Amino acid sequence: MSELERTEPVTDLPGESFDIQANTHHRIHFDIFTLFPSMFAGPLDESILARARERGLMSICLHNIRDYTVDRHHICDDTPYGGGGGMVMKPEPIVRAVETVLLEPPGWHLLAENTYNNLPGWDADTAAILPADIPVILLSPQGRTFTQSVAHELSRHARLALICGATRASTNGCARWWSATRSAWATT
Repeated sequence: MSELERTEPVTDLPGESFDIQANTHHRIHFDIFTLFPSMFAGPLDESILARARERGLMSICLHNIRDYTVDRHHICDDTPYGGGGGMVMKPEPIVRAVETVLLEPPGWHLLAENTYNNLPGWDADTAAILPADIPVILLSPQGRTFTQSVAHELSRHARLALICGATRASTNGCARWWSATRSAWATT
């Protein structure tokens, strides 16, 4: 009988089989940086990702980039360099958020009472020395295609930093910022 003809519901992996798999794989932590953390609640709390989190195979911490701004209106957008339509994300709030979080242990997040006014110290002119084993990945349509081999490559890390919502202009802006002031950063 094929999978499509099966009438009984397909259940989760048997506990014993899953336990064996869990013992052979390490736990992975994701730091996700975005302007819209509430958009992740549904996808991360359902299906395979929810089961992996419940079983302690992965953990996720969402970080709102806007929380790391210091201007009065907490602006993360800027006009594109050279003009043109649309908006781009400023690199400074992104870099500040990533550097602040990655210098802390996995699972750390900025407390609500520290947002905007009581941020940890950060110097825009001095690159933080980040752990070399944490890839910082700028998610972009123009970036590297996510394939099974990329998934396998990234699975070797205990912690990953994902920057969401990047446009071509903000990705280029962050890359230029990092190459000019943060040469210690490696992007995948």
